[in-house]
Amino acid sequence: MRLLNEAVSQNIANLLEIDTDLVGAEESTYQELMLQRESKLDEAEVLVREVDSLATLVLVAQTVQADILIAENAAITTNAEYQANEKTVNDIYLATLAKGDLTFTPSQTATLKAIAEQCPLSGGIGVYKARSLYALTVRAYYNEEQLCALGMHLQQPIGQTLSTHPDGIFKVYPNPNTGIFILEYPAGKVAQVVLHDLTGHLIYEQVLAQNDRREEFSMGQFQPGIYFLKILQEGRIVHAEKIIIIR
Repeated sequence: MRLLNEAVSQNIANLLEIDTDLVGAEESTYQELMLQRESKLDEAEVLVREVDSLATLVLVAQTVQADILIAENAAITTNAEYQANEKTVNDIYLATLAKGDLTFTPSQTATLKAIAEQCPLSGGIGVYKARSLYALTVRAYYNEEQLCALGMHLQQPIGQTLSTHPDGIFKVYPNPNTGIFILEYPAGKVAQVVLHDLTGHLIYEQVLAQNDRREEFSMGQFQPGIYFLKILQEGRIVHAEKIIIIR
């Protein structure tokens, strides 16, 4: 394919050169230039047919490979929402773009929209993949703070909200920071701190000392950027916020 594309580019360059020479050409050379031009046009037609033929073969090979990957993807067992999201989005991609089809069915579009509107902290990297595909049909904006706050409250039992008692307040400072920050938290309950990057990948986790109220974290190994910190107690999110690391 690369050699064919180079041949097409060279053919176009030759045609442009001939057309330039034709401008103001004397009658003695005009006919010769026209013959050269016709020859190059015939050559271009052959090259286009060869490119089309090769593109068809490539598409057939891509379709076969996509069908193999669809079967492998279907065999994957998922145990969490973020795994199910990625599996679903991969299936849609393999059934469409991977086969050269740039359109989605109404069902596929609705599925992509539903995943795209999830919080990446719980929905994982599949959320970002869904947004990329959904953007091919609809331009949308996602408010991560609202989406993640909604998801955080949905994980609480009915009638129960996040603790607002003074002893239940979690405080992170400084923020932004250079990778070193302090977390103040209420003592007496087992809690776990988890940190995700913007793609939803879990990059750090730690169990907080039950009898302490203050923990210093050193995240100098991570690149500057935005991260999502969550604190979990008994499997529920009790605090979540963005951590910004600067240098």
